[in-house]
Amino acid sequence: MNNNGFWKEGETVFYPQVGLGTIEGRNEESYIISFIEENSKIFVPFENIDALKIRPLMKKEEIEDLFLFFEKGSMKIERDWKKRYKFHNELFLEGSPKALGLIVKNLLFIEKKKGLTKNERKFFEKVFTLLSLEISKVLKKGVDEVKTEIKERVFKGFEELSN
Repeated sequence: MNNNGFWKEGETVFYPQVGLGTIEGRNEESYIISFIEENSKIFVPFENIDALKIRPLMKKEEIEDLFLFFEKGSMKIERDWKKRYKFHNELFLEGSPKALGLIVKNLLFIEKKKGLTKNERKFFEKVFTLLSLEISKVLKKGVDEVKTEIKERVFKGFEELSN
């Protein structure tokens, strides 16, 4: 983002429901954002940026905080799958790194304890991939390497819970 509060051409942003996008430019009223993974391009009016939760990529310090959360942070797990789905969907729409991290941590815990439903598995893979893509871009690491590190940190936190 430049001093005027606008994103610069070539800057990477995170759109929670879509993934990583690149600012291709802007016109009088909107940004033009391309998404390689989705092979698409969208025009986002300036006034919709906040409502859509489009944000700059995490900073390294935020990733360090997220990794600490994976090891030591608390979870919130609904027993009823309908409530759990609603809760996770609301977190997903929020799109913050911490919200996505909580989804990943919760669903990894459920997977370890009793397994995920088909829909939870699909949702988990989407959120896990989006979060891993963002972290890999910032840390300049491979996505699979980041996924492994996230799982290791989350499972380390589970071990500490059981001790």
